[in-house]
Amino acid sequence: MQAYRKLIGKGNAKLDQRLIRRFLKFLLDLWELELAARPEQARRTTEGRTLSAMLKQTVNYIHPLFASLKSKTTEEAVLAAVREIVLWMLAGEYIKANDAYLRFAIGNAPWPIGVTSVGIHSRTGREKIFAHHIAHVLNDETQRKYIQVSPGCFCWLAGLFFEWWRH
Repeated sequence: MQAYRKLIGKGNAKLDQRLIRRFLKFLLDLWELELAARPEQARRTTEGRTLSAMLKQTVNYIHPLFASLKSKTTEEAVLAAVREIVLWMLAGEYIKANDAYLRFAIGNAPWPIGVTSVGIHSRTGREKIFAHHIAHVLNDETQRKYIQVSPGCFCWLAGLFFEWWRH
């Protein structure tokens, strides 16, 4: 995994997309193995069923992101945000990864819900609104779904690797 950290973000978007896809797939596979290793009694509890449903929903919702990463057609703004999140995760900095996720999900705009004009006068700096100011959650339903399931991966990974990663 540390080799991925050295290779991602070096200017090769196709390599980044391949490595990010592999890393996220690895996380989902680990999560699935951990859930499968639980005793039958733990699986049948409400918490056990909830965790299994959460994994299943994550796999379903993140599939479009995997498809765009595999076909190397991920939008540059989305790729840049996911790249930053993955790099922080690989560094073991889960709080910073969550901060990057929040910037990706709601953007950096003072009005993240899409308000661009609140008065009778148009904003003088309206033409300066860039992609990193846009709330990507609002772009379309597919993006909303795979952005929505990302915190589940962060929480699970942080819980699993927090102590191990520091050694």
